Formats: sequence, C-alpha cells, structure tokens
Amino acid sequence: MRKMNIWCNSFSSGAIIMRNRRIIHYYSLIVFLCFLFWGSQKPAIEKSSTDKQSVRIAGHQVLKVFNDENSWLGGKGHLLPTVIFQDSKGAIWVGSKMYKIIERYEERIQQWTVFGEKPANYYNRLHYYGGAIIPEEITSIGESKDGKLWFSAGLTISASFVSPCFVSSFDGKQWEKWEIKPSPKEIVRIGLFSGQSARLWFWKGDELMSNDGQGWSRPLKLSNEIKDPRPITSDGQLKVENTNTLAHSQKVRYEIFAALQDQDGYIWLGTVSGAIRFDERRREWKKYSQIKVSPIDKIYQDKYGRLWFSDGWSNVEVYDIAKDSIITYNLLDHIRPAPNDEPVDLPLVLRAIYQDSQGQMFFALNRGLLVFSEAAGKWELFDLKDIGLPYGIENIMEDKYGRIWITASSGIAILDQL
Repeated sequence: MRKMNIWCNSFSSGAIIMRNRRIIHYYSLIVFLCFLFWGSQKPAIEKSSTDKQSVRIAGHQVLKVFNDENSWLGGKGHLLPTVIFQDSKGAIWVGSKMYKIIERYEERIQQWTVFGEKPANYYNRLHYYGGAIIPEEITSIGESKDGKLWFSAGLTISASFVSPCFVSSFDGKQWEKWEIKPSPKEIVRIGLFSGQSARLWFWKGDELMSNDGQGWSRPLKLSNEIKDPRPITSDGQLKVENTNTLAHSQKVRYEIFAALQDQDGYIWLGTVSGAIRFDERRREWKKYSQIKVSPIDKIYQDKYGRLWFSDGWSNVEVYDIAKDSIITYNLLDHIRPAPNDEPVDLPLVLRAIYQDSQGQMFFALNRGLLVFSEAAGKWELFDLKDIGLPYGIENIMEDKYGRIWITASSGIAILDQL
C-alpha cells in the first residue's frame, strides 16, 4: 500500500510539473507573439505642434521636429546634426559636425542619449556618457555583422595634432579607435558604407576593404588593381614618367569619393576618373567612361535599379544599367526662387539623394529640399523654415517603418506618407 501511495504521489507530482511546463510554454508563446506584433508596429511618438503637422511636403506629413523649440532636453537643440543611421536594433544614431559628440535616439522610450569625449555633464545633459572616442566630424556611420557600430570622418584632417581620431567603433559598452595611419603629409578621403550580407565596407584614399564581422579584409588598392594604358606623347611615343610621379598620379586619379553596393552585388566607386564597377566574385574592374560627371561625390541606386551620380554640386547623371542609357540634369535649372526671395550668392551643394515609396526623387541641398516627380515631370523646392528648419538639408534616411528622417543644420524632422 505504501508503494502504491508513493507511486500515486509521484505520478501526481509529475502531472503537476507537466501541467506547469505547459502553462509556461503557452505563456512564453503568447509573450513571443505579442513581441512580434508590437515590434512590427510603428512606435507612437509625441507629435509636434499642430501648425507643423499641417505642413505637407511632397505628399508627406510632418510627424515630429527636433530643434531648439522642441529639442531632446528642452531648449539647447542638436549640435549641428549631419549623418543619420538606424542600427539593427532600431536605434537612431546622429553624427555631428562639431563638438565630437554622437546622439542616440530610442524612440519607444523617446529618449536621447549623448556620447562625448568630455567628462560627464560637460554639456549639462541628463543622458550623457563621457569617455567616448569620436572623430571630429562624422560623415558616415555603419554597422558590422557582429553588431559593432563604426563612425568615420570624411577626410584625414584634424584640429588635434596628438593622435587624431578618424575612425572609431562602439560595441555598446566599449569605444575603440581604429588606427588607419594616414601619411602626415597628405589628406585623403575616407568613408564607410553598408553592403550585402551585413558586410561593412571602408575606403581610404584609393584603398577598399570590408568587414564580415570577423575582422577587416586585406585592402584592395585601385591604383594597383586597375591597369591603365601607358601615356603617349604627341609624336606617338610611349611617355616615360618617373615611377614615384606615376604612382602618385594613379593614386590621385583613383581616390574614392563615394561608394555603394548595388542590388546585384557590384561595388560602384566614384572617383576623379569617373565611375568604376568592381565585380568581387570575378575580381574584375570596369570603367564607365560614358558617365561624364566628375568627380563623382554621390552615388544612389533607386528602386528601378538606376544609378544616380553627382559631383556634389548641381550636376546629376542617371545611368540605366539595363538600357545602358544616361539622362543628365542640372539642378540649378529646376530651382525657381519665390517672388520675394533675395538672390542667393552661395553655390548649390548637393548633400544626399533619396527616393520615396512613390518614386519621387529627393535632393538634400544647402538651399532646402528639392523634389522631382518623374511621372509628372515636376520639380519643386521646399523651404523647411515653416517647420523650424530654416537652414540647409544635410542628410536623408528611411527607417524600417518607411518614414523619412531629414537632418538639417538646425534640427531633425520625421516625415510619413499621407
């Protein structure tokens, strides 16, 4: 009888344990499904004032504006935001032109966190962390496969004469400086861009390398990889050049200004010599002499697979890869000042290109936001001073919810399609 009772008690205990496990399993499943549901929803954000929300920009409404009037800590605004980037966890990172700071915005809790080199509370911010290692002017931000964030300047030039920082990384806990060691006698262009398979690419001068999460690859030097024909004199003879002079000429000719990986996996590079395509799988380099804009300072691929090239000023060329055809635009031809506007002496500067879900092309300019609707053949320049951003546009980014983030010298705006 005692054995029977022990067996029954054991069976009863086992049944209770099994039932509890089922309850925990069902509860975990419900929590997981809720996480998936809420994670796919656009986060509710505190909207800007009604007058700003009433402004319409190329079929988009203004959801939120961060500037001096509506800043992240009540009054001091953003410190000259430039580049903007969303990481794999959804956080928004904003680089700055000055002050060696980086801002992170966590939208679900509507909190801005500032990372800087100065001691904590130097800028009198509530959420501030000192001791960061930051380039002086951040022009590009990327994320490697291991989740580490990378921040890069645009040039190897610094106001600091003692161990300047041009590239740094942050893994969520620790900052590291990446020693790229440029020659002290020369200034070269550097930058980052995100590629396929979560690879991060970096260029320095005429060198190109990638990071697959395990480390950086061996640099590919364009001046060594691309074999140009020997120069010829006026009388048809091969021109003899000093080896050092020739090497320097090649390096300058193939210094990278902009880069992008297209939908088919090809790497496109913008140089003084024009557009160059790199087929990594075949290790082949190809020049596109039909693209005349130079130097190529901006490259963007639209949803139709076309590539937009610009010299960073007013000249834009659109290359249709499938048709091998080119359309040329001069943005100055499509900017008509308002009747009461004073003449503008500043040269036009193009800082970013973007295409929205409706197929409209956005051009971030130092004079505002120029929007081109190809379907309607219509160009329109938007001055964002009505939403509190009176100065030039710096960068444009689409987040994972399809909303548009615009950084300007005086703040940040979030737009959503109507």
